[in-house]
Amino acid sequence: MSDFFRELIGVKCNFATNDGEYRNYVLRDISNEWIVVEKGTESVYLNLSHVISIKVATNKDEA
Repeated sequence: MSDFFRELIGVKCNFATNDGEYRNYVLRDISNEWIVVEKGTESVYLNLSHVISIKVATNKDEA
């Protein structure tokens, strides 16, 4: 799974987790158990086991 996430580093995505949804966040870093997503000055650490889905954001998502 981590190879999949490595392909998305620097890409704006929408993340759904057990804790909620993170829309239009950029994937910045990944470790064995965590990913770091960023939106503006806000950085969020997400546990990989809590990630339900990930989709590349589109211009429509920004509206």
